[in-house]
Formats: sequence, C-alpha cells, structure tokens
Amino acid sequence: MAYTDDWESLMNGVFGAGGKLKFGGAQPQPEKPQPEKPAGSGLPDLNAALLEQQKQLDELLKQQNARLKAQDAGVQTALENSRQMLRDMEADGLLAKGTADTKPEQLGSFEGLAAEVKKTVLGQDAFVDSVVRAMRRPFVLGTEGAAARNVILLWGAPGTGRHFALAETARIMAARGLLQSDRMAVMDLALYPDPGAEKLFLQDLYAALHAPGEIVVFEHYESCHPGFLRILSDLAVKGSAPLSSRYLVNKEGILVEAGTALAPGAVSRIDPCGKYLIFFSRKGREALADKFGASFVAAVGDVCQTAPFTPEALAALAAQQLNALAQRVHSRLGLTLAAGAEVRDYVAAQCSKEKGAEGLADCCERIFRALSEYCLQTDAKLSGTVALTAAPEGLQFALNGAAPADLFSLLPAAYTGAVEQIRADISAQQDEATKKVNELLADLNERREIAKKQSDELISEAQHTRDEAEAYASDKREAADKQAASILKQATEEADEQINERREAAKSELEGVQQRIADLQTREAQITQRVSELRAMFANAFSGFGANGLSVVNSIDGEQHDSAAEAETPAESHDESGETVAGEPEVTFDEDVVSDEQQNNDDFEEPSEDEQSDQGEEAQEEQNND
Repeated sequence: MAYTDDWESLMNGVFGAGGKLKFGGAQPQPEKPQPEKPAGSGLPDLNAALLEQQKQLDELLKQQNARLKAQDAGVQTALENSRQMLRDMEADGLLAKGTADTKPEQLGSFEGLAAEVKKTVLGQDAFVDSVVRAMRRPFVLGTEGAAARNVILLWGAPGTGRHFALAETARIMAARGLLQSDRMAVMDLALYPDPGAEKLFLQDLYAALHAPGEIVVFEHYESCHPGFLRILSDLAVKGSAPLSSRYLVNKEGILVEAGTALAPGAVSRIDPCGKYLIFFSRKGREALADKFGASFVAAVGDVCQTAPFTPEALAALAAQQLNALAQRVHSRLGLTLAAGAEVRDYVAAQCSKEKGAEGLADCCERIFRALSEYCLQTDAKLSGTVALTAAPEGLQFALNGAAPADLFSLLPAAYTGAVEQIRADISAQQDEATKKVNELLADLNERREIAKKQSDELISEAQHTRDEAEAYASDKREAADKQAASILKQATEEADEQINERREAAKSELEGVQQRIADLQTREAQITQRVSELRAMFANAFSGFGANGLSVVNSIDGEQHDSAAEAETPAESHDESGETVAGEPEVTFDEDVVSDEQQNNDDFEEPSEDEQSDQGEEAQEEQNND
C-alpha cells in the first residue's frame, strides 16, 4: 500500500537506510576531520538536532495524514461511485437487483437463499423451497455440454405467486453470482396452434435459447401444436432437436430457412444451450404426460406446486402491498399513508379464485390512482397524513383529520368506463327485454291454457278409455273364468267317466278272467278224470297180455303213476295216411276237450324270449339230470 511505502521512506529519511540517525534529511557524507571543541559542547548540538528532526517528522506526519485522509475520501468516493454504478446497472436491467447489497460471504452460495426469497414471497414457503431446490439441482448433479440444466414444471392456481417466486429466486441467484443474469426469455406457446406456424416457432425458440440470461420460460403449452411439443420434448429428453429443413442464422441472429442451398454454418438442430427449461401450467404431471408423453415427464427434474393462500398469508400479503403503496405515495405524492387492520383485511378480501393475489395488487393500484387524482385537483403541494378507513360501501380517506370521503369516487370517468351511458344502455336493454319477456309470458300463459285444456281433454279421454279397457278386461276376465270353470268341470266329468268306464271294463275283464280260470280248472279236472278212465280202460284191456314181459300195474291217481302207465302202454303207431295200425286199439278224444285245451292255451300269453330261453335252459338241465 502507499501508506506503508511513505512510512518507510520517512523512517529511512530520519535514521538512514541502515537505521542510523541522520539530521536535516541530508544524505550521509564521508567523515571529515572536525576541529576539536571544548568539553560539554556536543550535547546541546545533539538536542537541537533532535528538536529540528522532530519538527521535520511532525511536519511529515501531518502531510502524510492529509494525504491519507484525501486517499480515504477518494476510496470512499470510488466505492460509492461503484455502488451507484451497480444500482444504475440494476435499474437499467443490466444486473440483477440486489447485486450492490450482496454480502461477500454469500457470493456463489445457496446458503440462506430460500430464506431470503421468503422475505418477499409470502405464504408459499414449501413452493419456494422446491423452486430453490430445482435451481440448485444442476449445481449438485452437474450438466453435460449444451444439455438443459434442468426441466422444471411450476403449476398451481392463478395468482398464487408462481412467476413472482421464480423471478425473486433468479434475482437473488444473479446477485450472488450463481447466474450471469436474472433475465428470462418467455415463449407463449399458445401463439403456435397449427402447423403453419412452424417457421415462426423455430425462430422464436432459437432466439429464446440464445437470448441473454439462463432461464427460458414456456407458457400455455396446452394450446400448442403437438408437433412443436415434440421438439420441446426432444430438447428435454435427447438434449437436442433435429430440424427437418436447412436453416441459417443471419446477421441479426434470426434463424432463416436456407432451402436447398449448400451454405457453410447451416443449422441442423437446436440445442438447449445449457439453460433452465421452465414450464408454467395450471395442471400437474398428468396433464403434462397427456401432451408430451411419458418420456418427457420422466425427463422433468422437479415439479413444484403452489398451495392456496391461508387467511394469515393473505393478511401478510395485504400488509406487504400496503407498505409498498405507502412508500410509493410518500415518494410520488409527498403524503404519509396511514391504514389500519380493517383496510388490510379489505385489501386481503380482494383475492379471488380467478385473480388470486393479483386482486390485492389491483386494489392498491386503484388506491394510488384515486389519491393521485385528489392531488391533481389542487395546485398547492399537499403534505401531511392521509388516513384510509374501510366502510361497508368501500374505502374512505381523510387528509390531516378532515371529514372522511369516498376514495374511489375520485377516479375519473375514464376509469369508470362511462357508467351512466352503460347504465342507460342497460336500462334500455332491460326495458326491451322486459317487454319481450312479458310478451313471451303472455304467449306462454296462452299456450299453457291451451295445453292445459288439451291435456284435460286427453286425460278425460284417457280415463274413459281406461274405464272401457277395465270394463272390457273385467268382462273378458269373467268370461275367461267361466269358460275355464266350464272346461275344468267338463274335463273333470269326462275324466271321471273315463275312469269309471275303465274301472268297469277292468272289473269285467277281471271277472271274465276269473271265470275263465274256473272253467279251465273244471275242464282240467274233467280231462284228468277222462285220462284216468282211459288209463284204466287201457290197463284193463291189456291186462291179459303179458307175453312181452311187461308188467301191468293198476292205475293209481297221481302224476307219477300216470306217467308209468303211459310208459308201459305201447305207443300208438300210425301209418303215413294217419290211420290206426291193425291189431292196436283205437283211442279217441273228445273234440270239446281238445278245443277247450287249445282255447285255454290261446288265452294265455306266449312267453317272452327271455322266458323261453330260461325255460329252454331248465329243460336242458332236467334232461342232463335224467
């Protein structure tokens, strides 16, 4: 420093280069023989030299202090000038606001950044934390080449501080040296709804990606053509978007189509240029996927959502807006603004679902315009305190304790939009509408009466038809019931008659069968008796013939003796003509007995095949046994 160099020069001038004391500031000279002085004369000379040297030293110190004061003043002036220059650059938009007031220890650091943003962005602490985290992510993860630093979705209801929070975050990051500038390039994607806007879209996109600043904002992607959304998706997912045609960049930095010409420096793709790609929307991740696809949603690094304002947050926002309004009133109008809690609540109540917190800013803007009109109504410079109060009909103001007056009535007609004319037009339209409505009501009443009359007639006719239908149905039902009863009775009688006939027939048949069985039994007995008589006759007739060694056995009643007699009786032999052989007695049978036996056999059913087979097996078994 200059101060150190001057002090060393001063010391060297007093004591010499080697630290030896010298006098009068003269350079050391070679020693010369001095005349001898009387004893005791050297000490006064030394004191005088010291006093002289002290005077010179004091003078040098005064000069040095003067120079130091002048130097300090210059340094302070230079510092103030530099700070003023920074403020001017901030005002001109060349630097982010707050750069001049940033502490050295905060430069290049995210420490305390979210807390600093929350000082101005009220009621959205979680959203601010997520935005700061999204902006910090590439500083932690790093970026490759010209790829996007981060793809961010900021969504929420209108007027919830989405844009303001991003702007404040960018401003403080630029002030800390984390961003080169807090400028943001904004693209409204609703301007490109159809494929015919392709060239304009590519030009605007190229200009936004190469504009000063490191943030590119995209608004209203829901209204953009899907083909252009695919280009933005490629920027986020692939890191670049290929162009279908050949393009060049002219001297103004505008992307123009080159056609088929082979020109050096042709642009074949668009790169994100290492910038933040930020999308604003009122909808969340699902709507983003419907427009861009799943791959784009996967490439989105952060999704930040605002929350509805609480009553406390709205009150804090209203107080913030009123403080800013008070500073503006004091700097522009020279008045001191005083407002109570009721005014703050009135301003906070201006928050709506459509506008959000913008309603608070609009209300404060109307208050400032009304006070400005009050100051413009007089040539004298106003001073003092203007007090605002809230009334059921609106805000009132009072200057320096005067009677309260309606504040918004001060607004000129230009701000009311020709209310009287509008009221007259509305009144005329209402009269015309009332006339038409009355005519319509009259016509409607007439139509109602006609419709009622027709409906009554139709109801009466329908009731008559219903009665006739019910009567007809009742008659048919009764006739059907009678017919069904008659048919049922007849069927019952016929069934009973048939049953009786069948019963009588079965009874008669059973009696006939029983009588037949009795007759057969009688005939069997007769045949048996006749056979016994014949056997007896044969036995008696052949009793004298024993030449053949055959024994004659008297006939005995019974089946066994009958068969034995038959065995002993010689068999009848007949010739081929059917006549009896001579020498053998002729046996005749009663024809009635034979016919009765034949008839008896006919009365019985012929056995079935199974029965025949069973009988054949039994006969075969009996034969084998024999």
